[in-house]
Amino acid sequence: MSKKNSRKNNSVVKLKQSSAASIYINRAQVFLRDNEIQRGINMLLQGIKVAPENAVLHAMLGEQLGKHGRAEASIKHYEKALMLDPDMLIVQAKLAQAYSQQNRFNDAEPLINKALNAAPSNPSVYIAYGVMQQRRGKLPDAVEHFRKALTLKLEQPDIAAKDAAKKTLPRKKREDFNKPETEELLWDTLNQLAMANVHAFAVYGTSLGLVREGGLISFDKDIDLGLPHTEMERAVRCLENNGWVETPNQFLTNPRSMVHSVKKVTVDLSGFVIDKESNQVFTGFWLKEDVPHEWNANTYYPPLTLKKDTTPAGEPIWSLTDPEAWLVALYGEGWKEPDPTFDTVIRAKNYIRFSLLVQCYAFSRIYNKWQEGEIKKAMAMVKGSLVHLPDDTLLQQLETSFESLL
Repeated sequence: MSKKNSRKNNSVVKLKQSSAASIYINRAQVFLRDNEIQRGINMLLQGIKVAPENAVLHAMLGEQLGKHGRAEASIKHYEKALMLDPDMLIVQAKLAQAYSQQNRFNDAEPLINKALNAAPSNPSVYIAYGVMQQRRGKLPDAVEHFRKALTLKLEQPDIAAKDAAKKTLPRKKREDFNKPETEELLWDTLNQLAMANVHAFAVYGTSLGLVREGGLISFDKDIDLGLPHTEMERAVRCLENNGWVETPNQFLTNPRSMVHSVKKVTVDLSGFVIDKESNQVFTGFWLKEDVPHEWNANTYYPPLTLKKDTTPAGEPIWSLTDPEAWLVALYGEGWKEPDPTFDTVIRAKNYIRFSLLVQCYAFSRIYNKWQEGEIKKAMAMVKGSLVHLPDDTLLQQLETSFESLL
């Protein structure tokens, strides 16, 4: 075959692959929009089999795998996308975020600097920089970059218009998890911990569901347990002996997360401490880095008093003596009314202060929800932040902007 014919055949193959890739991309987008995540991922995987050199397919798959806990696979596909198309700015930023979440800062920083040089007005690059600095424990710098991302996004009305259009797209309700199976796992886990002399009890969304609805909340896909912080290591060993595997967290010392090896349910273990002078009970998100204590996210609760209780099957467990008081502390007096926009990390009623770490979560999540077209949730986060920062002009501008989009 002549070189001319060979080049012609290669062009035809590439054209066919590009056309096939577009079909798989469009179909995957429909599944993902409708919250059929696994079908969307499967469609992207099939597309890559047909068009393995398509950078967009690898970038989309990397994003979805990263969102659903498959960090290493996500990084692999982001790297492949950039190998195929080194100028994909958004992929540079997202890969930098993925590296940062693995504490691979030496890999993340060159990508971010390259992206900043290429597009100094792109908000997503500043988000990536903020994530890196947050993971490093450099919270003042992280907050500054998250705020810069939001400021730049406010200056781009074309993006805001797209976001406004996104919220009109019909979405299927996310499929419920297996409530009976997960509730059985909850009771078994509490019983196993009690038998191991761990005073674990239901908290947060798990407690909210049990008290308000008589069972786990249908859209809640994890289990939240509290325990004395001094018993944390004993709790982790107990769960490891009963089918759970810890998810390493290179960023926080509290809480700790574990995934059930068979049922793929996550349990978050929050350690609580008691101030001996005030008798107040504290927990929160505590950084591993050596940072000032007041930078951490700390919440306080009523006195920790537990009672001996039983599972529906009659097995012994521990539970809060007054769970309603704890729910009021966290959610406020309106805890009995469901609020799908309530983000506990940002809008908890019992923060000691709206710390730098809380601000990192607030500004980055406002950006992400805005980017996803979830304007109602973004607005709820803005209003929750304004409670603590009422004179913040950026939050005020965001509130005005979101009002025009709702």
